[in-house]
Amino acid sequence: MTLVATVTHKTRLHDIRFAPRARGPGELLLVAAEDKTVLVYAIDDTLVGGDDAKLAPPVLLARLTGHGNRYAIPLFTSVNHTKSDYAVSLSVKGIDVHVVESTKDAQTRTVYVCSASSDGFIRLFDLSTVPQTASPNDEPVSIECISSYDTQGTRLTCIAFADAEDATLGKRKRQAAADSDDEDEAEVEGLDPKKPRQGDREVDVAEGEGDDDESGSDS
Repeated sequence: MTLVATVTHKTRLHDIRFAPRARGPGELLLVAAEDKTVLVYAIDDTLVGGDDAKLAPPVLLARLTGHGNRYAIPLFTSVNHTKSDYAVSLSVKGIDVHVVESTKDAQTRTVYVCSASSDGFIRLFDLSTVPQTASPNDEPVSIECISSYDTQGTRLTCIAFADAEDATLGKRKRQAAADSDDEDEAEVEGLDPKKPRQGDREVDVAEGEGDDDESGSDS
């Protein structure tokens, strides 16, 4: 294993993820930091440096922002103190990436990033507005979340996307499994799975039997 690039940051880092670009080839590096941000770096696969070649240094393109502070109010407070005096250091604890490929263009896709931070919020970001290029001296673009969920003060430490199956397909699978279980039970009981079983009643009435009963009662 060979070191090919290094990313440095002024605060501690808690999580990293690779993600494809929303448009075209190439990858992004996402870094969750202790300073309430998720940093988005461009990864250049061009090798530089001759015999000791390394990747070009990653360039910071954007920051995923909006993570706030948690507040811890002590039992005894002073009227001279403000809420900001009790702000607890917040950090983005975990991130995850979900990619939705385009059905019309193989070079485009929707790239979602979710983040969990110690303010108790889960935030969802869309990377479609991340710029394609930037110079090391450019100010990174700030990207706000497109949706958020408040866990009401839960101290979150990690997060992950979960694949959800199609609702209709899932219903069909569950119905097929239930039918299969019914047939298995019927075979064990020695019954015909197509006929009613325990708890059901099946009455066969011969043609004309009902008429005889009715005529007898009249007499």
